[in-house]
Amino acid sequence: MFLALSEMRRARTRFALLSAAVGLLVFLILFQQSLLDGLVTKFIGAIRTQDAQVLVLSRDAKGDLEGSRLTLAQLPDVAAVGGVADYGRLVVGSYTISTRTSQVDPDPKLRLIDASVWGYDLGSIGGPKSLVDGVRPSQPNEILAPTGFEDQGLTLGATVRIEPGDIELKIVGRAKDLVYGVRPALFMAWDTVTQAAAARNPDAGEISPTAFVFKPVPGTSAGALVDQINGAFPEVQALTRVDAADNAPVVASVSTTFSTIINLLRFVVLLTCGLFFLILTAQKTSTLTVLRAMGAKSSTLVTALLIQVVFVVLAGAVLASILQLLVSIPLKKVGVSLDPVSALTTTAVVLVLALIGTALGAIRRIVKIDPAAATGLQGASS
Repeated sequence: MFLALSEMRRARTRFALLSAAVGLLVFLILFQQSLLDGLVTKFIGAIRTQDAQVLVLSRDAKGDLEGSRLTLAQLPDVAAVGGVADYGRLVVGSYTISTRTSQVDPDPKLRLIDASVWGYDLGSIGGPKSLVDGVRPSQPNEILAPTGFEDQGLTLGATVRIEPGDIELKIVGRAKDLVYGVRPALFMAWDTVTQAAAARNPDAGEISPTAFVFKPVPGTSAGALVDQINGAFPEVQALTRVDAADNAPVVASVSTTFSTIINLLRFVVLLTCGLFFLILTAQKTSTLTVLRAMGAKSSTLVTALLIQVVFVVLAGAVLASILQLLVSIPLKKVGVSLDPVSALTTTAVVLVLALIGTALGAIRRIVKIDPAAATGLQGASS
């Protein structure tokens, strides 16, 4: 410990610059991860938020919720599969809404709001898992709205009008992350969506369910119920809530892009730390050789090097967390935030990569030092 800290004090500028470089790389990783989570939430947050553990879509939808169309006649048969504690129906559609706030907006383009409307059977599953404020709807004229859209008038107690038609609904509760397709998701009674569909197109007839939602009995996992449904009904596709969110087409493409960038940044961390400590070790080879000749063990020198790596990564992680916290203030609207779990996980991954990079270069060089070479150094100096 003393050897590692003593060297860091003597070359504080070098180690400070390396810590800053690692900190910037960690910050970029945290920022990309946070931005990815924010974007994904804006696309499929409503799927993650609803309380059904299993969703059943039509097979030809290929995991796309809005592309799924089922029939009400299919529900009793699918629900008869063993292991079902509760089930319901869900319809998802795109509608135009307005609020008293949006109706008086100076910009005519902002007076109407594109929204995702989710209809489910009140008192059954399919609604949000938890609320931020208010209560769950119990009447057809009551709805749940997302937080974060207060500037558009989606506040507790506000009135929402579905356009076209004279359907006015009262927001009685709000939940976090009720967003789908970058639009606010409004949860309401199945009959209310039926009324809205009829107002928009009187000749449409009865609406079709977008998905069936299920809750397994205690002792039966969501995955087991999914396997039972898929095995019994090849015309439908059952997915767990997590898979339904992660397999959404837009999520896969966005995740792939961001994962590529994040993995590239991780590789840069490995390369940066590996090269820095390799160069530093090469520059002090003669000093290390003398220390070995004086009886210092290779393990002692390696331990000192590892301590330096840990200090550099931890200092960089602290700097990255501070930067992430600072940028999250102006970018909170797009979902950028400092997640402590993500910060700790990223720090651990970066530390492992830094240690691997150091082990591939600097540590191997230290282990290969021959104490007998110190005599040659002494001869050369004399």
